[in-house]
Amino acid sequence: MLLEVKDLHVAYGSYEVLRGVNLEIDYGEIVSIIGSNGAGKSTLFRTISGFIKPKSGSIRFDGEEIAGKSPEEIVTIGITHCPEGRFLFPDLSVYKNLLLGYFTNRRDKDGFKKRLEYVFEIFPVLRERINQRAGTMSGGEQQMLAIARALMPKPKLLLLDEPSFGLSPKLSWSVFEVLKEIKNDTAVLVSEQNASLSLKVSDRAYVIELGEIRLSGKADEVMANPEVKKAYLGI
Repeated sequence: MLLEVKDLHVAYGSYEVLRGVNLEIDYGEIVSIIGSNGAGKSTLFRTISGFIKPKSGSIRFDGEEIAGKSPEEIVTIGITHCPEGRFLFPDLSVYKNLLLGYFTNRRDKDGFKKRLEYVFEIFPVLRERINQRAGTMSGGEQQMLAIARALMPKPKLLLLDEPSFGLSPKLSWSVFEVLKEIKNDTAVLVSEQNASLSLKVSDRAYVIELGEIRLSGKADEVMANPEVKKAYLGI
């Protein structure tokens, strides 16, 4: 198993945001976390990626306990986080944003060139925009750049938080189609309010409500669940 989260509790002061969360993701999988705003999705991702220290519980990655490690250590061992809102450097070019994504391996110039070609194959438009400032790109192009930057260190696991935020349905689908291309190289844990879109490309899914996992299973089984249909699919 690539990632195992067991009995994870996270609190902001006296308020417990995550309450005994258990989940796992294996190599070559796309796994969705479905939930409404405030359910705890972003907190879960920020805890896995080292920005928040858990109150208790275990996070094992590739057999190693990583709960409480720093974000820099987390990236080094193979987890990258593409947050909601993208957080690009708008005044820097596409090339420089991608270079910053490779920061932990910056001495390996040949490796950088190979990763650059890898992300250009996945997102050809970025090759065309290589010298363009990130802030002048469309929302869809910026999302592609954010994902590409997160892929630059050659992660084993990509945490992708709300990738369809602010995008048209067509652009959202294009972004999710890319996940199927990369999953053999990089497993993906994706947090998404657009449950229908996310479940269509996922292998498995978890439903989180008020900081607790309420339902889990194969993506098609979760999609067929009457409560999920009513609450998240509008059926």
